[in-house]
Amino acid sequence: MKQTQLRQARKQDAKQTAPLILDAFDTEVQLLGKNHRERIKTLKKLFKKPKNRVSYKNTTIATNDREITGVLINFSGDKLQKKNRYTFLHLILTKNPIKLIRTLIIYIKQISHMTSLEEAKKDEYYIACLSVHPKHRRKGIAKILLQEHEKQAREKNLNKTSLCVHGENKPEINLYLKQGYTIKDRALMDGIKLMRMTKKLK
Repeated sequence: MKQTQLRQARKQDAKQTAPLILDAFDTEVQLLGKNHRERIKTLKKLFKKPKNRVSYKNTTIATNDREITGVLINFSGDKLQKKNRYTFLHLILTKNPIKLIRTLIIYIKQISHMTSLEEAKKDEYYIACLSVHPKHRRKGIAKILLQEHEKQAREKNLNKTSLCVHGENKPEINLYLKQGYTIKDRALMDGIKLMRMTKKLK
């Protein structure tokens, strides 16, 4: 088995990373499109653009030289609102008038739900997405990406890290608990239970 290597994402990684990012999403998928094909297409476009929350600029790639095995998307909590605005702006610019109205309705609905759960505080380094290719799970890649996340947080002089996870995803929750995260908040969004987890770095 080849050793996992980490690198900064590039625009040309969009084709391989989009399915991994979509696989990690629980609540935002309706904003991306009506079906899997539309959602992948939208994610590829978003990934190639700067400033939004799934941009290649925010992304660290795990690779084994032959293929991308994992994805980490992260940024400081004080940038979250700005990145959300750019994400929505990029989404509406890619829609025709009918799809634009649908996107606006979904967005307004989700915003009303999101007020009950603060994704990240301004002094936290936030994990927006952590995903490992199904072929490469249980190989320690998620742990490597989490360690990289904490390293980046320290480099930015942040000593807190946070994430949101599906409340019924027990394997993922257990992974974070083993890495020192604790459950801080719970919320219900579009019928999906979400947990906000945090960790104070030493």
